[in-house]
Amino acid sequence: MMANYPKVAVIIPTFNRYPILCRAIDSILIQSYPNIDCLVIDDGSTDNSTQLLKDKDDSRLHIYRNESNKEKAYSRNRGVKETDAEYICFLDSDDTLTKNSIERRLYFLLSCSEFRSASFGIRLDSSYNNNTIDIAKL
Repeated sequence: MMANYPKVAVIIPTFNRYPILCRAIDSILIQSYPNIDCLVIDDGSTDNSTQLLKDKDDSRLHIYRNESNKEKAYSRNRGVKETDAEYICFLDSDDTLTKNSIERRLYFLLSCSEFRSASFGIRLDSSYNNNTIDIAKL
């Protein structure tokens, strides 16, 4: 485990996905990595998502609402603007992370100086030497 814990923001754009969204949020809030923020960008939902999420009482959960639907890219960019985290992970509202997902991938990224960016999926791409490492099992 790392001695210094840089903040990681997990940004979830969502539109009318409340029940499924809760599973995504829960998968973030149970992460083994200690310095995480979860930013939910409600993209103008009409299913009362923003109000319902207020029942989730966790200081790491931050909820923002677009007054109208502006699409996923706009919402992701808004999340980036709203956070002060050093690292960002995008998660779709119907996806979940395994408990050690962020810790293992961030540790790997920080341990390999040749990598300048990472995808929290099944690949880690080096912008330095065009290497691709399969990290699906990390």
